Amino acid sequence: VMASDGGDVMAMRTGIQPIQSWNFQAGGSIVGPLVIDSRSLYLASSDTYVYRLNLDPKAERLIWRAQCDAPLETGPWVTSNTVYQFMKNVGVMAIIRIPVPHCGPRPGPVTCWQNPVPGRTCGHRTKKLSSWITKRASGCTC
Repeated sequence: VMASDGGDVMAMRTGIQPIQSWNFQAGGSIVGPLVIDSRSLYLASSDTYVYRLNLDPKAERLIWRAQCDAPLETGPWVTSNTVYQFMKNVGVMAIIRIPVPHCGPRPGPVTCWQNPVPGRTCGHRTKKLSSWITKRASGCTC
């Protein structure tokens, strides 16, 4: 899987001749690293959205997208149940990774919390920020 500054994301099958398996077009540049788990690809875009895409070439590509309060400059941090997105000069947003049935009738992202980080302008995760996120993420529910 690869992405471009133009917002193009594509998966290739390898072999003697690489073949494009699927593609997706985000609304802005892809920022930060792509995060892959067994079934999904998570990415952040300068269009203010965090995207969760399906890796299955036969399935619908977009699983969900969550809008943040600022253009994104770093990739998401994905844990077993939550996706965290840092927004420069705004704070951190936590998104429930897998839709929870009691959160609503429609599948999609549920923002668990968003907390401002006053004065924090770093564009990368530090141990201090990771610790701050972990302490506040326990008990993340609808």
